[in-house]
Amino acid sequence: MHPNTPIAAGYDYTFADFKALMLARRARVGVRWWTKYAVTSGLFLLATVATNWWDGSLAHVLQGGLPALRLAGAIVLACWGALLAFIWLVSKLFDEGLARLVFRRYAVAGKHISLSIGDSGIAWTAGSLSGLAGWPALQSLSVIEQPPTAVVWLGKVEGIVLPGRGFATAQQFKAACDVIEGHLKAHETR
Repeated sequence: MHPNTPIAAGYDYTFADFKALMLARRARVGVRWWTKYAVTSGLFLLATVATNWWDGSLAHVLQGGLPALRLAGAIVLACWGALLAFIWLVSKLFDEGLARLVFRRYAVAGKHISLSIGDSGIAWTAGSLSGLAGWPALQSLSVIEQPPTAVVWLGKVEGIVLPGRGFATAQQFKAACDVIEGHLKAHETR
């Protein structure tokens, strides 16, 4: 493919594309799936010990010997397990439920997107909306292997999603990623 030849793609912007954007954003920011569990667990255990220390319960448990200590440990572990289950349910509710509500409010949700990658940047249209993101405005590229998807970042949270299914072939998708990388590197050195 000649470097000056624009690469065209077209696809319907689906919830799967939105979810890929959300996952790429989390990976880019550095939020790991276990972070919320570890932080919440640490706060819970700290609050449990502090509360029991403050009101003297911890001293009574320690004076009660091993059976009392086992019972207190079992109660704390059961509460901790329930807390982790609650956090997991809330996460799933947001990831699947609330994210779908947010997605519906996007101006391009469910619309057909046509885009062209050329010398001036990435041009796109979605219904009556259109735009051009010039190469100097673009920050970086994240590529997700499965399903093949690329996200071109405009900022910390804004990105253009390029699903592999929008290109004619897998080679054209790879070529588009290579062209974007080349332009990003060229503008990085300027």
